[in-house]
Amino acid sequence: MSLVRFVAALGIAWAGLPAVAATPQARAFVDLASFSYTVEDTSLDDGFDAAFSLGEPYFFATACIGPGEAAICQQPGTPAVGEYGIVDPITLTHTVPGAAGTATIAPSGLWSELSATGGTGPKGVNASYSGGGTGTGSGRVTFSVDYRVEAGGLDGLSWRETLAWTGIILFPGVSQQQVEALAVGPALGSEVKTGRLSISYDFTDGQYLGVFMQAHTHQIGLAAPVPEPATWAMLLTGAVALGAHTRRRRA
Repeated sequence: MSLVRFVAALGIAWAGLPAVAATPQARAFVDLASFSYTVEDTSLDDGFDAAFSLGEPYFFATACIGPGEAAICQQPGTPAVGEYGIVDPITLTHTVPGAAGTATIAPSGLWSELSATGGTGPKGVNASYSGGGTGTGSGRVTFSVDYRVEAGGLDGLSWRETLAWTGIILFPGVSQQQVEALAVGPALGSEVKTGRLSISYDFTDGQYLGVFMQAHTHQIGLAAPVPEPATWAMLLTGAVALGAHTRRRRA
């Protein structure tokens, strides 16, 4: 797909999102319609070709942007929604004094949007995909997906940075992750990044591999430290654990 067609397609995807209370200052999008994986056979003497089969994914959305919500995110009473095998988009909207967040989960994509006049805490607004599958034979599986992140609209008076990121993580093993993050500080205007995440994993016969993807946005207040990229990856990994716990509990 050409760059012009790719950007145009993303524009159409954004246009289909519900509006939040104000112009979003951070948006993240994982284009699941572009999600694909390939398998390479790494063993020449096992008598059959390597393969990998993905199971039905679990989609879930959270919005923890109010005072105290970060500490209890995904606990009963906090804004969250999740479902297996969704067909139609599901949107979670959460509004608190000074902030509005929207997370949309759908087979075609994950969207996260945030508007705020102050820090929201690190948990923020999340749209997530949690799936997995089992390998046959010995091989290398490579997962790829398109993304878009944008942040801006800052006046620099009441917050330090607006952050948006997308990520894909393979587990077990937190080292198997790729995160694209965009942080915009006061007086820096707006920024946009588009691209394609791609990550590989060498599996053995019968090995289960989890696949987690997320679109995330949040704002850091003036008194809060700015996470390093490794911290962003750890936060995503924590979301993997929370998602797995929620999936088991609701199952």
